[in-house]
Amino acid sequence: MLGKYHILITLLLVSPFIKFLNLNLSLLLLVLGLIVGSLLPDTVDANDSYLLNLKSKKPLKKFIFFILRFSGKLTRFILRPFSLVLKLFFWKLNISHRGLWHSLLGILIISLSWFILTLIFSVYFRNSILFFSFGIFLGCFLHLLQDSFTVAGIKWLYPLNFKIKGKIKTISKFDENYKKVKFLEKNSTIFYYFLLTTILILLKTNTFNEIIIGSLISLIIAGLIFKVKFTYFLPNNYN
Repeated sequence: MLGKYHILITLLLVSPFIKFLNLNLSLLLLVLGLIVGSLLPDTVDANDSYLLNLKSKKPLKKFIFFILRFSGKLTRFILRPFSLVLKLFFWKLNISHRGLWHSLLGILIISLSWFILTLIFSVYFRNSILFFSFGIFLGCFLHLLQDSFTVAGIKWLYPLNFKIKGKIKTISKFDENYKKVKFLEKNSTIFYYFLLTTILILLKTNTFNEIIIGSLISLIIAGLIFKVKFTYFLPNNYN
């Protein structure tokens, strides 16, 4: 799925819950972590990551994009060598796109790395900075959830070949083949679906439990609309 939709859908999915939190530094760090986390799996295993290519000439955007790019580059700096070490011991391990770093194991490693970093800094900048590392994990998790709607799908339990996939095709509207993509195969379609359902949840729910139920119903319906299916192949290697 395209980077900008990962950010937008992630923020939509968590927005109904934010009203239970106070507007303070912790919340801002949580949202920042969500934005970074929603892009990190692609940042680690893809060279054309949306996060690493954010640019703007406007001062405020330029500063924000600098922070986001720095977070992405720092993650790559830490985990790329780790990937190569793993590859030495498990040579069949897939560390390319939609491999290890697009699995539960992968995002746990990413989140643990950021938890250790933020734990060190929290000594100096209060414990609220740990909200950033939690946002990282939640953003990464929602990234996998969204990629589960795509044609390529996600191997959540990698290296087991258990895959969840749907109908969404990762293609930009600037691509020459975009006009051939059907309505239910577009990134924008699933974004507008979650935009509509999030508005309904915000309007029709009042309690935390109601929001959880509404969100689950929204995901189940999305799974039916975008024809999400589960496949499993007996693994004869790590790819």
